[in-house]
Amino acid sequence: ASLVWDRPARSYRVAKEIHIGKTTSLKAQQTAENEVEVLKGLSHTNVVKYCDSFIEDGTFCIIMEYADGGDLSAAIVRQRALKQRFRTDEVVAILMQCAKALNYIH
Repeated sequence: ASLVWDRPARSYRVAKEIHIGKTTSLKAQQTAENEVEVLKGLSHTNVVKYCDSFIEDGTFCIIMEYADGGDLSAAIVRQRALKQRFRTDEVVAILMQCAKALNYIH
């Protein structure tokens, strides 16, 4: 994924790039297209928003909202680097956000 600047929206976005060259299977292309269809229908505070998608030079690009606070993986890496554990209230808040997002998606 790459961080990109959306001029009209005047904000950062994330571009997920999926190479769909001649060697990519039809199933892989359909999976990417299905992902876009699912993302288009999602609207929840704990789910990153879909913005756009397009194909350019054999690459299928999915443009998503940029979460400037980072994702859970980045938060875990930061805590490890500090050699600190999350506080109990932080863990509860994270789990609640994950549970709400999963409940919404499913």
